[in-house]
Amino acid sequence: MERIAKYQNFIWSLGTTSFRMKNFNRNIERQLYLLNEFWKLEENKNETWLKNSVLQEKYYDFLFENHFIEGMSKNKPKDARQKTSGLVDIGLIDNNRHLTEVGKHILSISEREDYESDNHFYIPKDSYCYLKQLLKTSSKITAVNGYVRPFVVVAYMLSKLEYLTFEEFTYLVPLCSTKEITENMIKYIRMFREGNIEIDTIVEDTILSLDNYKTLLKYFLAETDLTEETFCQIGINRDSFAADKIYYKIYNLLYAAWKQKDFKNVEELYDTIKKGLKGKVEGFWKNHLFYYDKVNGKRKRFINEKADIFYATSEEHFKKIFFITLHKFKAFATLSDYSDLNRRYLKVTDCVLFEEDRVYFDTVPKVIFNRAIESFYDENAYTECDFLTENCSIQKINPSLKVAEKIIIEDINETFASDCQTLKQARDLIQNQRLIRFNDLIDKKFDNNTLSELLDCFEERNDNRIKEIVTDNADIPTIFEYITGIIWYKISNRKGNILKFMNLSLEASMLPRTHAGGGTSDIVYEYEKTEYYPKHSLLLEVTLMNAASQKLNEDEPASRHLGNYRLNSKNDYDYCTFIAPNIPLNLISSFRNKKTYEYFLEDDIDNSIFGLKLIPLMTKELKSILNKGITYEELYEKFENAYQSQTKTRDWYEECIVNQIA
Repeated sequence: MERIAKYQNFIWSLGTTSFRMKNFNRNIERQLYLLNEFWKLEENKNETWLKNSVLQEKYYDFLFENHFIEGMSKNKPKDARQKTSGLVDIGLIDNNRHLTEVGKHILSISEREDYESDNHFYIPKDSYCYLKQLLKTSSKITAVNGYVRPFVVVAYMLSKLEYLTFEEFTYLVPLCSTKEITENMIKYIRMFREGNIEIDTIVEDTILSLDNYKTLLKYFLAETDLTEETFCQIGINRDSFAADKIYYKIYNLLYAAWKQKDFKNVEELYDTIKKGLKGKVEGFWKNHLFYYDKVNGKRKRFINEKADIFYATSEEHFKKIFFITLHKFKAFATLSDYSDLNRRYLKVTDCVLFEEDRVYFDTVPKVIFNRAIESFYDENAYTECDFLTENCSIQKINPSLKVAEKIIIEDINETFASDCQTLKQARDLIQNQRLIRFNDLIDKKFDNNTLSELLDCFEERNDNRIKEIVTDNADIPTIFEYITGIIWYKISNRKGNILKFMNLSLEASMLPRTHAGGGTSDIVYEYEKTEYYPKHSLLLEVTLMNAASQKLNEDEPASRHLGNYRLNSKNDYDYCTFIAPNIPLNLISSFRNKKTYEYFLEDDIDNSIFGLKLIPLMTKELKSILNKGITYEELYEKFENAYQSQTKTRDWYEECIVNQIA
């Protein structure tokens, strides 16, 4: 059947929904590594990816063999293409799935585990690389026959509006595909914040401004003999012409209710929507047309007579409302699907924060973009970049983005009413602001009850709940280390620079993320001398390995980390606490025996230390310490007494640790 009008996309997105991965940073780095290894295989060297379903299937199997994916796919070539599509979109690999200059650079950063900032945005090396890529990345918008660079549009809107709410970010910003629409959207958002317009109306106005929807609405209003084909035409389903025929039945049921003012046929309308529509579109229709109330103590479903379609003043008006509602809910579903994806891509730059229903720039990126965005936006926002795969300087993307250090310092001083004279002072100030933000996050997100619940979840390996509370951009061992660091920070009355101590990669939002290399495993807490303890460092070693694996995999590393640290620090008071949900008796025994252990620097007989203080601590006891408010001043004495105790190993943990904390 020939279509009256074709679907044309009018919503931008970063990447595709098929590339919506958890552990975003880690999985990008991991797949770059695997692609690099895949092309090194002799049988693949001279092969071409495009239109080569056999090779694509081999890559899927390669991912499976390397534990990047789980389970078998019914369509391996398609899934292999989808797993790599997002990397093509942002220029890390080319269409033939070979690493580009940029992809090789990010892989190099990952393999060296060298993320330290070296740029004027004061963000990690890999984040800076992603930022440059997103500044170049464009989305093709067929409805306007042009391109848009999503990150540039977001930056421009943030410079004009200071922030975006999650609702604005989800349902309004991705509609900005031309200068005219973007300028109008800024006006709309200001009106929305003042309560003078609804988001529904803004989306409706945008849809009705597009030529193909104008054509379809005109056709629909002129049709007098409505059939299933009519609704297939006006639905312009991008996958299947016949997919929208269900709207014919929905329309007739709504029309009868409106015409006859009879709202009793609830279940047939509800079941038609439930069985005929899918996903979020179904939910939008149900929430719009139905409500629940109690009748004789029982919950009962009713048609929402206040829905706008039942206030239609004529048949033509009724048809127009139905048409708008149909496409508005389709748009809402698409926008909602894209929102999480867009958020993941923006967050990977470490420039944009998503907190408390607000989307906004971090301090230094805000300073730079407020200075540079007007020029960059005017010249590049609605163009396609022809050097996406090139590992170029930020000046090449647009000269305005290279803001002088002097200006950055001046703007930071103005922002914080400070008097920084050098970039180092400005960076120290920003680091202090990050620490303030981290403390705010702890106060709002990680109270003692939540931390105790998380420790329960680590013990039970309720991974879904852990990710729900914390983040899905880090693996569970990384989150365990992060949460342990927060708990120890609280136990220590928040003394010291916990961001330095934790040795973890954190997003701009101060939540953890995992890189492919994994990074260092130690939390090194530094304590200055007080009346309760001498100057010393505490190494926190944490693991989620089961008891059977710990003796084999954790005994030697814990001893080596502490031994090497002591050899370097020359401080006999430095010690290690080993934390796990459960610690086997043989490992406890091994740690106790380290008290009389001589540790050498490799085979250097003249460079050694005598006695390693290794204190095992299970998460059950960590919960007790936290919830009873035991401070580190008290804990240091308890640990020292336990270390010096002569209690037999079989009873030592129970008597010297558990009983002293209980």
